[in-house]
Amino acid sequence: IAEKKASVTSDPLPIVNIDSAMISQLLQNVIGNALKFQEKGVAPRIHLSAIRGRNEWIIQVTDNGIGFDMKHADRIFQVFQRLHPVDTYIGAGLGLSICKTIIERHQGRIWVKSERQRGSTFYFAIPDEIKPTKLSQEENRSDALGENQPIELKKVRPNFGT
Repeated sequence: IAEKKASVTSDPLPIVNIDSAMISQLLQNVIGNALKFQEKGVAPRIHLSAIRGRNEWIIQVTDNGIGFDMKHADRIFQVFQRLHPVDTYIGAGLGLSICKTIIERHQGRIWVKSERQRGSTFYFAIPDEIKPTKLSQEENRSDALGENQPIELKKVRPNFGT
């Protein structure tokens, strides 16, 4: 953040029912992308806010980055999908797919609104209550990445580490 001379600001954020390590990872990925996908010579501006939805909090992360054409909005959440050549912007195309997995594990939703040269806003909805799910033994055995393991939920306030 300091190296890029970025401004990261936040409105007061709510306390949400989410695994604290996972929300930290999610914010690192989204803010990291906001810092990375920036016009050369432009200081990144990133702002976090929240709005109350019906039975959920919707966290918003808005940036002044390069943005993208909305026809790619679903694709960016897929594993190993990139919109730019690897020699232009480093990365493997994993960050936003990890964010999607985190939010889905918390029975929430994630989406984005973006416009080329005008930046992006990433939204993630976190429900007030997460319903327990029952996994079959077969599902547990096939869970090589630990995606179906129980998550430790705590009421936490998202913190972006500034």
